[in-house]
Amino acid sequence: MPDYNPIIDKLMAKTVEGTLTWSPSYEENTFIAVLEGVFTFQIGKPRTDAVTFMMKDSKDNKLVEMICHDVPPYQMHEGHNEYYQKVAALYEEVRVAALDVNNKLAAAQGLLDALSLTIRDARYGARDSWADVAGILRAKIQAGRLRVTVTNEELGGDPIVGVGKSLEVTYAVGAKVYDKKVHEGEILSIP
Repeated sequence: MPDYNPIIDKLMAKTVEGTLTWSPSYEENTFIAVLEGVFTFQIGKPRTDAVTFMMKDSKDNKLVEMICHDVPPYQMHEGHNEYYQKVAALYEEVRVAALDVNNKLAAAQGLLDALSLTIRDARYGARDSWADVAGILRAKIQAGRLRVTVTNEELGGDPIVGVGKSLEVTYAVGAKVYDKKVHEGEILSIP
């Protein structure tokens, strides 16, 4: 049996460098890379305990075809499963590259951070006449941001006629808590 370690190692290095492009195939959990139209590599994970690896030439001849199983060490015998660790590691690198996992994780984290805006308390008014407007402000949060002009119309009515009012808000972004005061006619913008 040929030694497949050098080709697997080279595929891993080029995948990590980003110089070899992998694409998802029509088969679930399977990815393909074409090397200058001469060779095609396919790697997949049809089951949780197995990884497949295939190399074909330009005539679609299978040059390498492996199904590597994850077998507990006490069940292994010589020659069995020697490529599983390498092919499984290659599969994970390929999956991450082909699906652009790192950039998507960063984007998701950014969205989750943005969605962490929480209005804890909000009141609108002056002197001894205040209206609880926390619910109104919560309803106006979009994509983790809040932008509202402090007016009677925006905040549900006039709690004290003929007097200049202010909006006082206690809010949290993640674990940090903030207080903000905005006068009537100004814009509240968080964050």
